[in-house]
Amino acid sequence: MQGMKILILDNNFNYVKSVRIPVPAMDLAIIPNGFLLFNLNATVDEGMVININKDGLLVNDYIPSRGNPELILSQHIFNETETGILMVPPMQNELYEYSFEKDSINCLYKYHFGSINSKIEGIGTNMVIPSTAIQAFETERYLITNYYYNQIMGTCVRDKKLCTTNSGLIKTDLPYSFNPQAIKDNIVYAVYERGFSSQNESRYILMKYHLKN
Repeated sequence: MQGMKILILDNNFNYVKSVRIPVPAMDLAIIPNGFLLFNLNATVDEGMVININKDGLLVNDYIPSRGNPELILSQHIFNETETGILMVPPMQNELYEYSFEKDSINCLYKYHFGSINSKIEGIGTNMVIPSTAIQAFETERYLITNYYYNQIMGTCVRDKKLCTTNSGLIKTDLPYSFNPQAIKDNIVYAVYERGFSSQNESRYILMKYHLKN
């Protein structure tokens, strides 16, 4: 929410400082000169991604909004890569990267679906969700993108080494769909809610998927 603060702690969880954010924001990424925020007040004149410095002052904004804030299908927009921050703005079907070296944001990839519906139709549980990329992860070898298409959440895996792409549902031996939320050191992580948990079990489970080199 607007007026909220980024709380900064040291490695021992001691308070260092706080930075007040200038806009209602959802996701956060750390960059050398400050922070990237996903701006919930974005318009065609004010970008969806804003850069603030370490004192909370606006430095720049990027990527004008072309969608409806109600169509935000993921609370996680940013993912760190070896060279920068990969981001998937809602309803863009474009993947952008903030470059640590260049201190700038550029479009890296574009996705094309059989049909793109930019409107929500129906009421309640009968809502039609548009075809759209919602989240992306990148390693030296793979580009992994989660997307919604024809009411199904699928995954697209691009093997940059072999120049091949596979898209659809990923089969695992686990009773949970493949829906990672974060990546670190060639491992993607996902948190799922258990269908049933006893008093001795946590309600949530953390899964780690190790990617091939």
